[in-house]
Amino acid sequence: MRSNDAVDGYVIYDVRKEAEWTKALKEEQLQWPNFLDTEGIADIYKVKFVPTMYLIDAQGVMVGENLRGEALANKLAELFGEIE
Repeated sequence: MRSNDAVDGYVIYDVRKEAEWTKALKEEQLQWPNFLDTEGIADIYKVKFVPTMYLIDAQGVMVGENLRGEALANKLAELFGEIE
């Protein structure tokens, strides 16, 4: 990723997991916005497990789903170039 690029991350939690969400917020101290899903967004996006991760580009197009580790690093390098 080039130094002038930015990636935003967001987390949306299922309302049925409110106690887990509250606990995770305290324990993980995540540095990105976290939201509690009270309107069924998880159902719309067919979230089957937590965490489910979607990589969305600047045009709002999903370019990756549930990428982690090396697969995520490779996809980010493909989108943004190598980290300097």
